[in-house]
Amino acid sequence: MPYDADDIDELRTRAEWYKQLLATTRDAVVCIDKHSRIVLFNHAAEQMFGYVAKEVLGQDVKLLMAEPYASEHGGYVDRYEHTKV
Repeated sequence: MPYDADDIDELRTRAEWYKQLLATTRDAVVCIDKHSRIVLFNHAAEQMFGYVAKEVLGQDVKLLMAEPYASEHGGYVDRYEHTKV
């Protein structure tokens, strides 16, 4: 079913709202893809971790973790992929 103009306007409005929310929230937001690469890193995350977004986007999230969590993260992701728990 194709989208009509009202649907597209609604999607744009929601996307802009979420973009503003992420930009202005005081909470750090870091999102990763299924390969543990950072795909979203907001301003609060920049303040918390000391990196600017363009430095970390596409990098493995382990970059932000202390040991032993960084070394164990791959195992956590693998287990989740197999068990969804």
